[in-house]
Amino acid sequence: MNPFKKIMAGLLGLTLVALLGGCGDRVEPGHLLVITAVGVTKGEKGKYHFYFEGINPSEFTETKRQSISNSFLFDNEADALSGAISAISQEIPLKPEFSHMQLMAVDRELLQQGDYDYMDFADRFDQIRNNLTVVAVNGKDIKHIFSTASPGLTVPSFGILMQLNELHEKVGGNYPTTLLRFMKNLTETGSNPVLPLVQIKNSSEKAETMDYAKELNKQTSMDLHAIAVFREEKMVGELRNLEARNVIVLRDQAKNTIYNYSCSPNKYISIALQYIAVKKKVVYQTDKPTLKVYMHATGTINSIQCADYFTGKSKDYMRINKELDKTIETELASTIIKAQKKYKSDIFGFGEKLRMSDYKKFKEVKDRWDDEFAGASVEVVVHVNVQRSGIRGEPFMNRIKNKKY
Repeated sequence: MNPFKKIMAGLLGLTLVALLGGCGDRVEPGHLLVITAVGVTKGEKGKYHFYFEGINPSEFTETKRQSISNSFLFDNEADALSGAISAISQEIPLKPEFSHMQLMAVDRELLQQGDYDYMDFADRFDQIRNNLTVVAVNGKDIKHIFSTASPGLTVPSFGILMQLNELHEKVGGNYPTTLLRFMKNLTETGSNPVLPLVQIKNSSEKAETMDYAKELNKQTSMDLHAIAVFREEKMVGELRNLEARNVIVLRDQAKNTIYNYSCSPNKYISIALQYIAVKKKVVYQTDKPTLKVYMHATGTINSIQCADYFTGKSKDYMRINKELDKTIETELASTIIKAQKKYKSDIFGFGEKLRMSDYKKFKEVKDRWDDEFAGASVEVVVHVNVQRSGIRGEPFMNRIKNKKY
């Protein structure tokens, strides 16, 4: 047999082995416990108390569905995450599968102490993906966030992730921080991490039942409008609502958002921003740094509450652009100054920009960068181009005031 035929015969043999030999490590779906989320708080008997949200695979199969809960919550105490996983394997006759885990919730008390020992296993274990979302939670709420049903979402962690993504995509709210990004910020100088802070409003045992998802008037809800602020690897506080949104904008993580400003006492104009681009720069003048921010965006008028404020003429657009620029400049500068004065924490990434633009200077100040940041002056320049007014030119209040007939 010539060499070519030998090679072809060998390849054919390998193909047949692959096709007919089966999978030696195959596990049937019915024998798996698919872990979708993990929570960790301080333990009493062990170092940590772990909570695992697991999917019931049969409830997602039409022929095997029994109309029971789509997910289960397991918990135990252990000194390490690996020990808690081993305990689950011993208690439940199913093989835990972590390749689909999407959420890790960490007690704020552990974050305030700078305790990250449980994350080493998550960083090493090949089944856990580093693009899962990490959130901070008040310890007493961890059990509730993994057992509170939402309309149409009977796996609680999916509800949190969808709400977090919708908040970010639609109004530029909290950014879903990945495990990879969080670890990067913890292990590098130049930018302190932030995390979404999940809080339960009006928690009740009733919300932990499947029937609760069918009710119209729901009292229990997830509050995702705050971010956890870190300094020197420890959580030092939080920023809420508009300040949290401003942090996301300054980190250049906002795609869309809405800014409002007053056009007369207790009357507002609302502008939806798109295509937001933020550039940051650090300039040293003598020994004091200046933090410079440049923001560009396009805008659309969402609503106008002031009659005769807008007629659709170019001069009206120019006035709105000017007033909106000033409003956003003031808000962004105020948020930076609060992070400087209250937390002394660069959560915006100015240090990263200094490292890239002037590494020699960054090397000189990196060990005291948060203090340098806290003493820096701030300059913010915003340019928004409001191009459209929706499908109406004349405000509704004008049409009421200036009746034609």
